[in-house]
Amino acid sequence: MIPNNSGKFIQILMILFVFLGAGHEVNASNFILLNKASIVVNPEEEYHAAAAVYLQKEIFKRTGVQLSIVNEHPKDGSGTINLGLAREYSPPSGLYVPAKSESFAIWIDNSLSKSFAVNLIGRDNRGVLFAAGHLLRILYLAENHISIVPDVRLSSAPADRLRAHQVISNTQSEDGFMDWDKASELEQHVNDLIIAGANGFEPTRPELLDDYLEKLGLDLFVKLKCQEIIDLDAKPDEGVVSFFSGISGIDHITTYGGDASGSVRPDLSFPIWNEYCP
Repeated sequence: MIPNNSGKFIQILMILFVFLGAGHEVNASNFILLNKASIVVNPEEEYHAAAAVYLQKEIFKRTGVQLSIVNEHPKDGSGTINLGLAREYSPPSGLYVPAKSESFAIWIDNSLSKSFAVNLIGRDNRGVLFAAGHLLRILYLAENHISIVPDVRLSSAPADRLRAHQVISNTQSEDGFMDWDKASELEQHVNDLIIAGANGFEPTRPELLDDYLEKLGLDLFVKLKCQEIIDLDAKPDEGVVSFFSGISGIDHITTYGGDASGSVRPDLSFPIWNEYCP
């Protein structure tokens, strides 16, 4: 997991991404203006629709420009940003969507008559989301301005399967970076880390991110203290269900045996883990 450092770490990370995204030198005659582009997505693909809203929101936050989300390519020939899966699109010669889960490719088709298409194509649903996050790194974003260089052709695949981030509210709340107990600010934190490829989160208060992570298709980790594991093992099924009430999208259960949260009798809790997770 990404270490639970203060919010300053994220600030530094995002500043680095700004400089990385500004690596090209572009003059006014050599870029594609996206202010009037539409984001095209299949409405039947709920995770792609969520990725489209994510992209729309993050672009608006940085530019004040609200791109339209549509289900079909505009007939007026205006440019598009297309979200879809590898089985639906054919990359140009020499470019491939990696076969690995959560991978993606981005390219621009500017061969269209009086139009263009920025293609964000994933190997799977998460690949589509991470393609949208990566696009934010390579766009030129300013007030009332969205543009991109016309020769973008890239693909990416994750080096590690697990790229999750801890959100420990009781310690991070002291950094003044944001209100770590406010759902809307936690959701923005998730949005920022999607740009870095984070695919899961372990919040102290999982109920604050449960629905949002489910909508995006990202993993929710729920942490149990050693004593909680011991107590749950002694409860009937109804008691266990009650303990997790209000959280519907649990993907992983984590626990620790070496820090303060896990120091209560790990010798008793670990055999329980071995029973359920041999």
